[in-house]
Amino acid sequence: MGAYDYTLNPYSGCSFGCNYCYAAFFARSTEEKDNWGNWLKVKENALQLLLKWRKKPLIDKTIYISSVTDPYQPIERELELTRSILKELLRYHKPRLVIQTRSQLVIRDIDLLKQFEVVQVNMTVTTDSEAVRKAFEPICPSNKVRLL
Repeated sequence: MGAYDYTLNPYSGCSFGCNYCYAAFFARSTEEKDNWGNWLKVKENALQLLLKWRKKPLIDKTIYISSVTDPYQPIERELELTRSILKELLRYHKPRLVIQTRSQLVIRDIDLLKQFEVVQVNMTVTTDSEAVRKAFEPICPSNKVRLL
């Protein structure tokens, strides 16, 4: 897929703690930047903001989830915020969808993803060495889990 019309980030910050992450530069404070990987904020109004777009549906738009932080943070298992956003996109918008993740939790939503006419899921795998992965991505799911 080419360029994206919109990006959608259900979370800010990150709990995966990758020490090379460019997204730390988007932190709003020096404290957040210095503690990148140790904090996560849920964008509790993300779904409500998307609901406002029902008046002007995002039909035939390409949406990239997520440009700054992984949409499948560990807390997503409980909150299902990304899942609820996917449901809304399916019901009212019908966009082309690109998801970037490093979490196997994306598999939970395969029932929804199969319903999009155009969907691309990118799984980040930084290295083929588990030892290197642990050094740079200590909290992330293992390569084995990501590549199942």
